[in-house]
Amino acid sequence: MCPRRDKANANTRPNSSKREERETRQQEKQIREKKTYLRKDENAGAFNTQLRAFNLQLRNIVGDGNCLFRSFADQMDGDQHRHARYRQQICEYMRANREDFEPFIVDQPFDAFVHSLSKDGTFGGNECLVAFSRLFDAKICIHQLNQPVWIVCFSEPPKHEIHISYHNYEHYSSVRKLGDLTLTSANVRQAMTTCNPTVLNDKKKTTTNENGHGACAFDPPELFSEHDVEYICAQLENPVDRQLIRDILTDSRGDIDGTIAHFMALDASPVSLPIISQESIERIMTITGINDVELIEQSYKHHNLDVESTVEALLKLTTDDKVTETISEEDVLEKEEYVSEKEEDVKSKTTSKPKSRPASGRQVKADKKKAKKQRAIEKHRAQIIATTAKAESKPMEKKAEVAANAQQENVPPANMEFISI
Repeated sequence: MCPRRDKANANTRPNSSKREERETRQQEKQIREKKTYLRKDENAGAFNTQLRAFNLQLRNIVGDGNCLFRSFADQMDGDQHRHARYRQQICEYMRANREDFEPFIVDQPFDAFVHSLSKDGTFGGNECLVAFSRLFDAKICIHQLNQPVWIVCFSEPPKHEIHISYHNYEHYSSVRKLGDLTLTSANVRQAMTTCNPTVLNDKKKTTTNENGHGACAFDPPELFSEHDVEYICAQLENPVDRQLIRDILTDSRGDIDGTIAHFMALDASPVSLPIISQESIERIMTITGINDVELIEQSYKHHNLDVESTVEALLKLTTDDKVTETISEEDVLEKEEYVSEKEEDVKSKTTSKPKSRPASGRQVKADKKKAKKQRAIEKHRAQIIATTAKAESKPMEKKAEVAANAQQENVPPANMEFISI
């Protein structure tokens, strides 16, 4: 019996060693996949293209359950391996401020939740974002593919500003400046998410310490200039209403890059048309006194959505119409004279024999003048419509080419709406 047992053990040893080797290889494969999340993510290229419009890029973060805390560590220290330190500090802050977090933990007791969160490899969620922002006085900007930038911030201006990305509802990565391969803090500052206290204090002639509400408690300064509006127009392929640009700049707190990206996203649509604000149309109607909306829109597009040029052209057209009306009044007087003469002829016919009388030379001349003026007006309107059609056809061709190239390169539109929490 003993020799048989030894023989059986000898046969099972190679199988067990092979099984251990397979398990080891599978574990190593899983580790490699965790370290190369962006390589296996099919949307990583499109995400990087979206960020490149704002001079930013993704940095790969290991996907081992610590990705959020690794992203914090990379943004603050330039070393994602220090993630355990930030996990511990966030858990301690949540315990110290239990009343602020406990109402939002509904699936398990608060103590059990924090205890589980303190373990390595436990995923962090929104409560960790809030805790980190409050603990480090940081503004957290969360980028998503084809989604708005979510902003978590509880002070203005913040001491720190960090940028992270959220992938496929399961992974966080760090966002760096384009070309940044250093191992130092990211130090990304975007105009769309920061408040410049220096400008505010210079304008109000005071400092933050003199006002308990902070620098951003003052009335906001001028966020942009007309030069910025002209610069944005020069960067866009298609004409855009300047008043609409001013509105977007105001909503985005003077963020020029974000405004350009907003209109680029609109231009990416193959059916997008020049955008006309109702406010500009009403302004042109008020100045010129013309109520023909269709004529105003055609002239507005023809002059590349420039209010001043449109008003000047319409006023000139109105002046020509007034001259035509004056001439037509003269024609009416001539007609009245002709009618009166004709009535006299009729009266004379009743008393005398009917005579064949040719048309009056004055009437023929008046009819020729009227026909000539009518042809001039129709020719002027036809020129405006033809020029407008040409101007609209060229941007549509460009848009079709841009849309085709974007579809081939799989370039998503940069959508930078801003939602503050």
